[in-house]
Amino acid sequence: MSLEPKLKSLTEEDLDTISDYFANVINDKINASVKSSKEIIDIDININAMYNEEDEELDVDVDFNIETDETSDLTDEKIDEVFAESYNDLDVFIEENFMCSKPKLKSLTEEDLDTISDYFADVINDKINASVKSSKEIIDMDINININYNDEDEELDVDVDFNIETDALSELTDERIDEIFDDSYKELDVFIDEHFRE
Repeated sequence: MSLEPKLKSLTEEDLDTISDYFANVINDKINASVKSSKEIIDIDININAMYNEEDEELDVDVDFNIETDETSDLTDEKIDEVFAESYNDLDVFIEENFMCSKPKLKSLTEEDLDTISDYFADVINDKINASVKSSKEIIDMDINININYNDEDEELDVDVDFNIETDALSELTDERIDEIFDDSYKELDVFIDEHFRE
């Protein structure tokens, strides 16, 4: 996972801008997917953009209704494609307009990369152990951190090769493991901001 810059603090005006942009993108892609606008009897697109400043999280949901005539080739599958493409466009729009530029990474040494790897492995290990009632639930666990650092582009990619074997009674689910990784990446982001940026 690449370590991404954070969202700016979004105002109501920003949320309106994001909602309007997203609605226009969807509308344009829908219209481009039909041979004639006459195929569309009615279309209603409502965008709900919610921003949690504390968690720096932006959720953008769509309430969508479309009525087409009987001759239209606009299938549910095509509409799903339109939404997937529209969300991709929205991601790019947000990255270009609403992300904070972080201070540059320092030039990282091999020792720095080892420090980052060890820290990240420890965070994941601690969170896994904190998620089970007893360490006996974990039969075997292997965490390998792969770091790629490009000094020229100042890009740092941190990926995890992870394997865990638990006993039959363990309540450690795949969903919980996904949460652990999400939380661990957030902690890693903070650690790098505090120690390895200029």
